Amino acid sequence: MQDQNSLTIIIRNVFLKNKNLFLATALFSFILIYISTYLMSPQYKSVTLVFPIRQFSVSKLLIEQNVGNQEDYMLLGDEDDAEKILEIMNSDAMKMEIFNRFNLWDRWKIKKDTEKSLFYMKNKWKNQVQIKKTVYNVIKIEVWDYTSAGAAELSHAIAMYTDTLRFRMIKPVAEHALNIVREEYENTIKEMNLIEDTLQKLRKLGILEYKAQAEAYAKSYAKSLEKNDRAAMERIKAEMQKLEQYGGLYLHLSENLRKYRFKFPVIKSKYDEAKVNARRILPAVFVLQKSIRDEFPDRPKRFLLALAGMMGSLGILLFYFMLKNKNQKAYE
Repeated sequence: MQDQNSLTIIIRNVFLKNKNLFLATALFSFILIYISTYLMSPQYKSVTLVFPIRQFSVSKLLIEQNVGNQEDYMLLGDEDDAEKILEIMNSDAMKMEIFNRFNLWDRWKIKKDTEKSLFYMKNKWKNQVQIKKTVYNVIKIEVWDYTSAGAAELSHAIAMYTDTLRFRMIKPVAEHALNIVREEYENTIKEMNLIEDTLQKLRKLGILEYKAQAEAYAKSYAKSLEKNDRAAMERIKAEMQKLEQYGGLYLHLSENLRKYRFKFPVIKSKYDEAKVNARRILPAVFVLQKSIRDEFPDRPKRFLLALAGMMGSLGILLFYFMLKNKNQKAYE
């Protein structure tokens, strides 16, 4: 406590002894820095506010057959959905997309295709773009640029390109799933056609319905046997031998065809869903507030910069006098 009091006394004495110099330094540094800020290029700010949307596949939301189980695509996203959108917006892929589409390399004076171009680009992005989540899961996109139109354009583009990057990210998975389901769908049709062709050939041989024919032949043979009709017996016996030869195959194929016919509507539905997922995407965000052009520069904050510079100058001057006072005491 005594040290603090003595330090306070020393600082007060330094200010009192050199108050004119301190006042002149404060005034001069403030005016000088304030005027020098006019050499800095003005920057305009634009803000876009978006709400995340619940993240589900298009087919699950819109064409799923289980009525009542679909998610509501009009619901706002939760914290987890907001974090996913934030990761996309803050990704290097987003930065490269915006830089290349709007040629920010030239606009923000960053050399392209050099070893450190990505490093300088990220640092510039950090200074010019701020994307954060509010307590209500609203994503706030703040962009500064050297023209008001440019700031509004970039702020809006970040929100809109989120869908582009998200679709580009999930498209390979959706395409791979589509290829798998398409192959299964085509194989199902191929197998059904093959079975149908084989059954058609068996029908031409007289194999129409194994169980019904077997019962009918058995009754007819019994009646012929009672009547001792040799010709009818031989004819029925030949048909029964044919049924015995091809009946098992007919039953096997009929059962397989039944299974494929039961499977076909399911695989057809999955195929339709996979096509939708591979070709369509729902927006990832609701735009709450579109970017608006602000005709008044937001940067530089001239007064704050001049005030900070003035305080820095006074701090340096105070340090100089305290160091000088300490050296004088050392020599006494």
